[in-house]
Amino acid sequence: MRFDRELCRLIANAGLSLGETTELVPLRDHGSRDVRATVVRALGSLCSSVALGPLEAHYPAERSLQVKYAITAAVQALGQCGN
Repeated sequence: MRFDRELCRLIANAGLSLGETTELVPLRDHGSRDVRATVVRALGSLCSSVALGPLEAHYPAERSLQVKYAITAAVQALGQCGN
């Protein structure tokens, strides 16, 4: 559990500066829903259209409502980026 909190903190802090999705996308399948939700929020904050496909593809398989809500919000945010 502590590892998951630390991972969430690192993702949240690094997500804005990564500028690309390749580092974050694999973490969509992490065992912790908190990590998955943090990854989804980070992908949405990147304002990169490259993140849209992986988010939409992951939605049907996602089990957690928390993460599904985060995916919906991220897709909406990406739609407002204009790139």
